[in-house]
Amino acid sequence: AYQSVCEVYFIMQRMFRSNSDILPEHEIKGLIGELLFIKEYLFPMMNTTKAISAWSGAEKTRKDFAFDHEWYEVKTIDYGKETVHISSIEQLDSPIEGYLVIFQLERMAEEYDGVSLNKLVTGILNQITSVYDKDIFTSKLQDAHYSYSPKYDEYVYELRTVDEYLVTANFPRITRADISSAIAKASFDITIAEISSYKK
Repeated sequence: AYQSVCEVYFIMQRMFRSNSDILPEHEIKGLIGELLFIKEYLFPMMNTTKAISAWSGAEKTRKDFAFDHEWYEVKTIDYGKETVHISSIEQLDSPIEGYLVIFQLERMAEEYDGVSLNKLVTGILNQITSVYDKDIFTSKLQDAHYSYSPKYDEYVYELRTVDEYLVTANFPRITRADISSAIAKASFDITIAEISSYKK
């Protein structure tokens, strides 16, 4: 029991270290989307160990979430935006069908009882009972350059919409097979209205 208490203490100390720098807002929103997916979608479907293990965290050349024979790429955009940015070919490139999940957030006043990064992190940690899983989760948060700061409480959002799209062989995307091997990396934007037929 004493060892478990010590392990939790060092995990929390590591995450809640003093840090005057915070993530830029587009990264705050991106991390919020991935954490919302863990909390609202994965936790009800599976145990916390599997859910946390499925998250690729800061490894942006992989799918955001992969488990069994499923993968999910999560994107978070401003409410009403007409396009979604895919930052690497690998994010939607797979011989296996997967899913693109788009969260749309609207920035609100600090006093609004909405979604914030610190609140999400705390809520997820409270749901995780295993010290090992807490350690993995906080390590992935660190890899994403998150550590607790009260400044994050200034960034409050309302979740307006969540849409899930099935990424099939015909889904509009750039794949590695489509381009020359001389092209090392590429990114592209998808017009959301043009993929409505793939919405689940």
